[in-house]
Amino acid sequence: MMTPVEESPPVILLVDDEPRILSALQRLLRREGYRI
Repeated sequence: MMTPVEESPPVILLVDDEPRILSALQRLLRREGYRI
């Protein structure tokens, strides 16, 4: 019998020279299930 494989969240690398933009994108993408 096969055991279910635990799926890990998708990973994304964010790069931006504006801290505010980076912070906003991190919050948005984390809510969508991404690991940053």
